[in-house]
Amino acid sequence: MLLPEAPPSKECQQLWFMLARSRWRSIALIPADEGISTAQLAASLAEVGRQLREGAVTALNLPHLDYITASGIADAISAAGRGEGVPEDLQIIVAIPPVLDDPLGVAVAHAVDAAVLCVELGKVRLSAARRTIELVGRERFLGSIVRRT
Repeated sequence: MLLPEAPPSKECQQLWFMLARSRWRSIALIPADEGISTAQLAASLAEVGRQLREGAVTALNLPHLDYITASGIADAISAAGRGEGVPEDLQIIVAIPPVLDDPLGVAVAHAVDAAVLCVELGKVRLSAARRTIELVGRERFLGSIVRRT
């Protein structure tokens, strides 16, 4: 589990409330391009969730994937979605590497209930964001978050 470095920002709290409007047990934060990490955002969102809801919220950071890890995480998330072996009220926020950099992230993105595209202004190419959406599937995304660098 990741621990936030600082109290969650107002923007992170606002993102939690926007995501809470949808029903999900697992969500992936997907960077739109190479060189971007969503680990800190996942940790901060999980912290907001822990403070605001009765159920457990946890963040997983998967900076690198191999076939065994991707398959295992996808299976575990699918089982959690069916309520197998985990508390019914558990929510999981998964930080994965950019699918353009690590295509195995698509397996994880397809196993979660929904995804959020994470964009950093000045670092992300529009073509990379479009290709990420294409690879994962437009219907998987609840929306996107844009950060200034």
